[in-house]
Amino acid sequence: SANKGETQMLPGAGGAKRILLVGCGEMKKFDRKAAREFTQLVCKVLGSTPATDAMLHLAALGLKQDEASWLLGYLARHLTAASYRYTRTVSKPKPAMRLSRFVVNTAGSLPTRAAKAALAEGKAIGLGVNEARNLADLPGNICTPSFLASNARKLSRSHAKLSVSILEEKKMRELGMGALLSVSAGSHQAAKLIVMNYKGGKSSQKPHVFGRQGHHF
Repeated sequence: SANKGETQMLPGAGGAKRILLVGCGEMKKFDRKAAREFTQLVCKVLGSTPATDAMLHLAALGLKQDEASWLLGYLARHLTAASYRYTRTVSKPKPAMRLSRFVVNTAGSLPTRAAKAALAEGKAIGLGVNEARNLADLPGNICTPSFLASNARKLSRSHAKLSVSILEEKKMRELGMGALLSVSAGSHQAAKLIVMNYKGGKSSQKPHVFGRQGHHF
């Protein structure tokens, strides 16, 4: 069936041990959302099999170049995210993902440079997601404000376009940030306000600002 979201694993042919069929629905409705759902499903199914190698024939989907680029980006992102395992404080972590190689046959559907760029961007996003998940999975007595500040500084040292500044409690008092300080007052750990600036665009471009409050004691 070609119904969206349906999958079927078939015996292999032409050198492949198995062939995974994935229903995509009507191809004229195959947009970014559909590409994301397709790659999530592929990664989920592959992660549940003993497969160590996989290949996607991109040309078989009949996508336009921009659509193929979306799909490769999502594929790299979701494969990277699917490989995440939390190991730091568990005695028996989940078994590692068996899939170690995923080959994409573009067959002229997307220029090699564009394909590599889409895969690299998707992998970078996936690694960022995994890092955030790892921090979130850490217990509070490890993932303290000081621990997060240290990790932020370490990240800035490895990326020239990223800068980090940390506001300590003294500065926060001067700025009248009483609400935040009232929360940290109940902890032995001092509050930290971490400001991360990534400047990858032109100076004339308006910045994107993300705010996140986290309580770590």
